[in-house]
Amino acid sequence: MDLESGKDRDSLHKRRRHSRGLATRARILSVAERLFALSGLDGVSLREITSEAQVDLALVNYHFTSKEQLYRAIFARRARIISRARVRALREKGPDPTIEDVVDAFIEPLIKRLRMGDLGWGHYAAMVGQISYSKKFLDLQHELLDPTAQIFVEAFRRLDPEHDVAMSYWAYAFTLGSLLQLLVGMDRLKTMSMNSGGVDDLDRAYRRLRRYAAGGVQAALLDV
Repeated sequence: MDLESGKDRDSLHKRRRHSRGLATRARILSVAERLFALSGLDGVSLREITSEAQVDLALVNYHFTSKEQLYRAIFARRARIISRARVRALREKGPDPTIEDVVDAFIEPLIKRLRMGDLGWGHYAAMVGQISYSKKFLDLQHELLDPTAQIFVEAFRRLDPEHDVAMSYWAYAFTLGSLLQLLVGMDRLKTMSMNSGGVDDLDRAYRRLRRYAAGGVQAALLDV
């Protein structure tokens, strides 16, 4: 009986340690995500992260080994979620999607998550903007973003197979660029408009962005 009780206590202690480890990891990720989104990889120190997360530096090193690996882990967790959601949304448009269908399948999954109030998705959008203009993270883009990007490039190509493939890549780039500019530049628009005119109305902006991006893709595919 005592032996059984001892085993039960050991198992309980292990589960509690595991739960505490998961909670610590989640807290580090949440704090670092916000700081990285605001200041980028080079603008944030591990000391800042550990101070806000109220953890020892040794724990960050234990869970992530380095600041760069922490940055990569933060980006990867949301990139995988949004990539799966985009591919699923495109599949749900059916075998013959329109230009607006393809654009919507790419844009709407991220907008949907932002509307739910999870600020982390806004942080993710900021990090996409950082990574998209950095050669340092080409491998991360290739691993996490390019497979889904290629699916959408092919979807754009099927809209008009007679055009050369460059048109499809540009269509993807224009769609992504418009989305990022809206999300990352929202604070600037609010400042420019003196926080008037409803420029931060995400639903209204989404509807117009969808039409704007679809029109841009249509123009790109026309190759005039």
